[in-house]
Amino acid sequence: MEEFPDEDESWIALTSYFSVWDVNKVNPYKIDPCVFKDTLKFNLVDSAFFSFQNDSLLRMDTFSMRGASAPTGPTSKSSGFGFRGIRFHSGIDLRLKKGEPVYAAFDGVVRIISKDCKGYGNFVVIRHYNGLETLYGHLNFSILTTGQEIRAGELLGYGGNTGRSTGPHLHFETRFQGNPIDPELLFDFNTNSLLSDRFTLVPAHFAYAIEKKKRIYHTIKKGNTLSGISHKYKVPVRTLCRMNNISTKKLLKIGKKLRVR
Repeated sequence: MEEFPDEDESWIALTSYFSVWDVNKVNPYKIDPCVFKDTLKFNLVDSAFFSFQNDSLLRMDTFSMRGASAPTGPTSKSSGFGFRGIRFHSGIDLRLKKGEPVYAAFDGVVRIISKDCKGYGNFVVIRHYNGLETLYGHLNFSILTTGQEIRAGELLGYGGNTGRSTGPHLHFETRFQGNPIDPELLFDFNTNSLLSDRFTLVPAHFAYAIEKKKRIYHTIKKGNTLSGISHKYKVPVRTLCRMNNISTKKLLKIGKKLRVR
């Protein structure tokens, strides 16, 4: 992040950031992105190097122009960041064959290695020295351990099709304080390179969070019909169909969610 003029102030800020260390939750920080009003400047490949030892944070050294790497070899995007119907896609999907290598995007420390059968599948979360975190989902398996230091471009695991996935690919996320940021604000996946060594985070990058709060969903119950839901929420059937990308003849499945606002 942006450099502080005073080294003691820098140390206090970084200690606060590292004080939350959770090996289970992707977002343990409980920070609402809707109230983010700042402009933060990140030096993506130039930051202090830290290490964990016996649950303590130790300052080790300072490195210039620490590395960055695309998470895969040359590939293409199969799905982008943002709303997909009623679901919000918090990362980008990159085409990848099962068993192909996956790499760390920046230098950092492995925070989570876990399995989410209904979502990410086998996944890894890395906390980076530049202030961001990255997530790598649907892996076949990972070769890392929690708390391990890793360099940009270092192998972290292999592509797979685990979790909620319809075919082998890498689900890649970039996050700040637990909240997703569009990875294409940082990387050009056509050239497999950073757009810039620096990144400026502004409130507009979290606009999706405000939109999510505006949306209201109805959980379909036995006996529900489009006309009945339309009457309950005072929303025309044609509007319900447009918001949910369905036809008026769509069979409603119990337990599924239907957007009504």
